[in-house]
Amino acid sequence: MSDPQGIAELAIFDALTAGVTLAPVYQDVPDGTVAPVVILAELAGDPLGGKKSRSMQLDMTITTEVWKESRKPILDLQDEVKTTLDGQKFVSGGYEISPIFLGSEARQVATGQYFGTSNFTVFVTPA
Repeated sequence: MSDPQGIAELAIFDALTAGVTLAPVYQDVPDGTVAPVVILAELAGDPLGGKKSRSMQLDMTITTEVWKESRKPILDLQDEVKTTLDGQKFVSGGYEISPIFLGSEARQVATGQYFGTSNFTVFVTPA
């Protein structure tokens, strides 16, 4: 695989799978899956320095869902996602992948159901 975005997505997914212990991590959530879950939901970006550049800046959104009676479990899960990725450097497929945390939000969507988003900028550069 030589696509920097695909390499970055796989490296981030692997890091989340290894680092998040409070919920399983998915890209595509199987039908019937029950919360808590972490989802590598959106990843989009453009080359830095022109179309032929091998460096990219990606915008990434990770969503989380927890079914509990208080906000604390979703905040704990979001903190675990942040700790796993923010400021880390992952090397994969000839690229260095560097996620930077931008912010998060958590909201109650129904009684006992919380949904959160965490946003990152990810720099992907040749290693």
